[in-house]
Amino acid sequence: MPTSLAAYNEAFMAPLTFDAGFNGFLVSNEDLACKLPTGIPELAELHDRIAGQAIRKFESRTGTTHRARQAIARRLPDGTPLRSAIADELKMGDHTFQRRLTSEGISFTELVDDTRRELAQHHLADPRVTIPEIAYLLGYADQSTFFRATHRWFGESPGEYRTRVFDGLAREIEAARQN
Repeated sequence: MPTSLAAYNEAFMAPLTFDAGFNGFLVSNEDLACKLPTGIPELAELHDRIAGQAIRKFESRTGTTHRARQAIARRLPDGTPLRSAIADELKMGDHTFQRRLTSEGISFTELVDDTRRELAQHHLADPRVTIPEIAYLLGYADQSTFFRATHRWFGESPGEYRTRVFDGLAREIEAARQN
C-alpha cells in the first residue's frame, strides 16, 4: 500500500483497497450507459478507422519481422542499428536472421527504413514532439538527413507533412460534424 492515498483518491474518487484478492475496479451498469461528458462523437469513426488500421498492420506482421522492428525502434536513438546487433538481441545468428527476413519478404535495410517511416508518421502527428527531437529519435545524425528521408517517404518536408496531417484531421472532424 502506498504511503499516501491522496493521489489515488483524487484520481478514482472512490474507496480503494490494497493487497486485495481481486485486481481491478467495478463500474455500475448505470455508469457504463452514460455518455462521456468529454467525448466528441465526430471523432469516434475516425478513432475506429485508425484502430482498425493498426490492428490490420499488427496482424499482417510475422514473427521475426515484428520482433526485429521493435528492437530496431528501441535502438534508433543511438543511430542506425547493425543487423548483427539486432540478430543478437533476437537470440539468433546473423545469417539465420537474414534468412528469416528474406523468407518474410523484406531486407534489413528496408525494415530499418520502414520502421523509421512509421515512427516518423507517429511522431509528426504529435505536436508536442519537435522536429529536431524526431530526427534524434529516428537515429539521424542531423536534421538534414531526416528532411531528405521525409521527402523520399512523403514527398514533402517534415513541417509540410505535419501541417497536411493536421489540416486533414481538421477537415475530417468538420465533415463528421456536418453529417
